[in-house]
Amino acid sequence: MTRGRKPMGTTIVANREGSEAARRRVQVVLQTIAGTLTVDEACRELGIGAAAFHKVRGQTLDGAIAACEPGPAGRPAARTDEKDAEILGLRSRISDLEIDLRAAQTRAELAIAMPELLKARTEAALKKTTQFTKGPALKSIPETDGPSPSIGGCTGT
Repeated sequence: MTRGRKPMGTTIVANREGSEAARRRVQVVLQTIAGTLTVDEACRELGIGAAAFHKVRGQTLDGAIAACEPGPAGRPAARTDEKDAEILGLRSRISDLEIDLRAAQTRAELAIAMPELLKARTEAALKKTTQFTKGPALKSIPETDGPSPSIGGCTGT
């Protein structure tokens, strides 16, 4: 007396996902492997030649073996949208900083190669700033007899 369910054999393929033609091919391949169907009978049933059948059987076995390859242990880590947004932001920041670095390196190389350009630029900047400080002095504000105006809602007392 044996325990358990009776083997379903190749009929188990009928319950799987896929097109009817694909399920039928897998079922016939399994029947030839189990020895319940010859290659000639399988070829007649599928309407293909022996070479085509051997190709289909090889692809079926390759797919089954690939599906049985061990994968990494455990559940894959879940990536959140928050992490993805942070990664994109950091990549953008890195790109901006690399551009700034290249510009600074180029300015440094130009300063070494052509110091006269840097000197002329510095002198021009100094001329612009001194123009604003050499103007007429501010006139004094006349005092009034009345109460002093409040600044920001506060009185002077």
